[in-house]
Amino acid sequence: MSTLALYNKQNQTLGAVKFLEESLSFPKIRTVNGHELSKALSHWITETSLLLGIKDAISDINKKDVIEMIVTEFKSLSVDELYYAFKLERYGSLEPLTKGESPITKHFQLFNAEYVSQVLRKYKNWKRKKLIEHNVQVKSEVVTATEKEKQYWINKGVSSCLDFFEINGFIEDGKTYVYEILYDDGHLSKDPEYKRQMYAAAQDVLRLEYTAKKASSKEENASFKSILENIEKQANGKVIAKAKELVLNSFFRQLVKDEVKTNDFKEKYKVKLI
Repeated sequence: MSTLALYNKQNQTLGAVKFLEESLSFPKIRTVNGHELSKALSHWITETSLLLGIKDAISDINKKDVIEMIVTEFKSLSVDELYYAFKLERYGSLEPLTKGESPITKHFQLFNAEYVSQVLRKYKNWKRKKLIEHNVQVKSEVVTATEKEKQYWINKGVSSCLDFFEINGFIEDGKTYVYEILYDDGHLSKDPEYKRQMYAAAQDVLRLEYTAKKASSKEENASFKSILENIEKQANGKVIAKAKELVLNSFFRQLVKDEVKTNDFKEKYKVKLI
């Protein structure tokens, strides 16, 4: 079995155009095994926050929130791109989201989901413009290799998600990306009313969860307050992630009640060596 290198430090030394050419063959976050991805993202958070000059260690609650946001909202990027995006941010190379603002987004000593999402949105805008400007296109032979890797990690992600659920009765942290796989494969409801109901349910769960939490620092207190305020907004990334988690819990709960369906499902997502 071949393995995916989630991060290659040498890629950070590449110029913009060369990096974009190479980035088209990097393993995307949505295709990566959840456990390995969590480790890679945790290391990225630590290293990047230090380079940004953030003095305090990032709290576990903010780490988890940032990771959930990335695997939900920025799953089309690679880990290498996360590093490169914040390199461009530190160098002031990204255009602000709103005209007239500073090219560098202020973090106020907080490395949280709100700050990270702003930088990554700027990076995606930069990437889109550069791809068009320089007519960067993916090489066909690289696509083939990546698709093989992609299917392996898709099957591994789904099967490990089910295995964990069968043992523990809930969805493992960092596995909400499995929702996208099962949704695209037709296993999950596409009914708009059902989606609205699950979004509302997710808001209720998060309100209860963060109202009950006791902050251990000013950073956590500010983070909890920000999360509670943002829960009320439409299309909030954290609420969407929680809604997907609730849907997955419901799907697997029904699936494991039927042994035949469970076995058929496992066969479909059986992990095959590549």
